Amino acid sequence: PQAAIRDSEGRIWVTSQNSNFVRVFSPDLTTQVQSIDLSELKEEGSTDGLAELSWMEKVGEDRIAVSAQRLHRGKGYWKPDSRSAVAFVNTRTMRVESSKPVDVPNPLLLFSPSSF
Repeated sequence: PQAAIRDSEGRIWVTSQNSNFVRVFSPDLTTQVQSIDLSELKEEGSTDGLAELSWMEKVGEDRIAVSAQRLHRGKGYWKPDSRSAVAFVNTRTMRVESSKPVDVPNPLLLFSPSSF
């Protein structure tokens, strides 16, 4: 896992750089209740097909922001090849509400809700 965060329902959301899916688990971690596809965040022309999902942050009561580092493993190991991206996922519907690129490559995104 790259990051984990608990939503308002107590479920645990987990990202991995080797998957385009955010996995959502029951509060006691015994059951995976959802897998949310964020492959739309991978960089154009990606050779590895991965968005390299990373940091997450709660935004309000029912949204989680998920960062995609969009690294290119084929040009020297783990170098950013384009601007990174962020997706906003509704924790109640478990659907992506919106996504957008961020201004810098490969940041460790620490979110301020007012900046999005």
